Amino acid sequence: MRTTRFTVAVEINGKETLAYLGNSGRLSQFLKPGSTGYLTKMNRGNARKLSYRLVGIKDKGYAAIVDTKMHEEVFAVLVDRDLLPWLQGFRIVKRYPRVDGGVLDYLLVSRGRYILVEIKSAVLRLPGDVAGYPDAPTPRGRQHLKLLADIASKHSYESLVVFICALPSVKKFQLYCDEDKEIDAIARHAQEKGVKFKAIGIYLDPYRKKVVLDNPDAPVDLECYKLH
Repeated sequence: MRTTRFTVAVEINGKETLAYLGNSGRLSQFLKPGSTGYLTKMNRGNARKLSYRLVGIKDKGYAAIVDTKMHEEVFAVLVDRDLLPWLQGFRIVKRYPRVDGGVLDYLLVSRGRYILVEIKSAVLRLPGDVAGYPDAPTPRGRQHLKLLADIASKHSYESLVVFICALPSVKKFQLYCDEDKEIDAIARHAQEKGVKFKAIGIYLDPYRKKVVLDNPDAPVDLECYKLH
């Protein structure tokens, strides 16, 4: 269970300790008593003085990847290895580029084409094997979409949002508006301004200790998912 925004209580060999959780979402489907989590060791010099980092939680026989830093790192590896058909030939030239007073995740380039990329973590499991975003109100997410829309309309950079669907057996991505009533309108506005939206399906295989690329080009639906 969560103890602070970025720490969770975990049990290892019968003893309770704290682990770092790099995800500010609610994760209410996963952060429950009795859930099986997967940890990595933290560097000794980490400022939080925690020994472990929670990266995955058991889901559908494998594990959901709940660590947003890992989502970003996986994306970088996929780009570097040319495993995303819609970004083949591109290379990362800058991490955390600053544009118009805002900070995004990546700047990519290929033959004179520049793409600004923002990564969003979709670890909300919706019925029908749909990965949803967000699972909590996201002022920061809305701000990024507005920034990308402005960039797409004013600069020569291309703008791209990539949803990391970090759950086993995901068929598609869809916006979940019950937690953020404004996200769909802002996403549609960004799309109208030229921002592109893509999704990647990945999950953690804890038995092989590997991240699996399940779908390099999952379908994206910017309409609000309706539970009822």
